[in-house]
Amino acid sequence: MLFCDIRNFTTMSESMSPAQVVDFLNGYFSDMVDAVFEHGGVLDKFMGDALLCVFGSIEEMPDHPRRAVMVGLRMKALLAKINGERNMAGKTPIDIGIGIHTDDVIVGNIGSRRRLEYTVIGDGVNTCQRVENANKDFGTTLLITETTYEACRANSSAGRCRKRRSRARRRRRGSGRS
Repeated sequence: MLFCDIRNFTTMSESMSPAQVVDFLNGYFSDMVDAVFEHGGVLDKFMGDALLCVFGSIEEMPDHPRRAVMVGLRMKALLAKINGERNMAGKTPIDIGIGIHTDDVIVGNIGSRRRLEYTVIGDGVNTCQRVENANKDFGTTLLITETTYEACRANSSAGRCRKRRSRARRRRRGSGRS
C-alpha cells in the first residue's frame, strides 16, 4: 500500500478560493494517479489532499512491493516537476509525505445497504498512514517499512536505501533510548 499526503495543505488552501483548491488538487492528483496506474496500482481513495493506493489487490502481482516503491520514487520526481512549475508561476513549493507498507489486508465492498465502496481494511492500512506521517519526524519525503524493504531487497533500487529504525518504534518496545 502507498499513502501520500500534501504537507500543510490546510494552511495553503486557506489563501485560495474554492475553485483554485479544486483546480490545484485535480492537476496534482492527475499526475500522481497516472504514476500509480503506470505501475499497475489501484487508486483506493482520495481523502481530502491525500490518496491511498494498493498493489496486487485485483490481480496476482508478485512484485507489488517493488511497484509501490517505484510509484513513490515517481511521485518524488513529479513533485520536483510540479514545484518547478509553481516556482515559475511565483508560487511557493509544496511538500508531500509518502509512506509504503506491505501487509495482508481485506479488500472488498464496504459500507451500507444503500452505498458500498471498494476499499482496503486492516491494520496494515493504519500502519501505512503512520509511516507516511513519520516523514515529518525524519524530514523525509518517502519512507518504507521493513516488510516492504525486505520484499524489495533483491531489487537494485531498494539496495540503495538506508535502513533506519524509527525512534518511536524503539520507545514502544521499551528500550528507553531516544
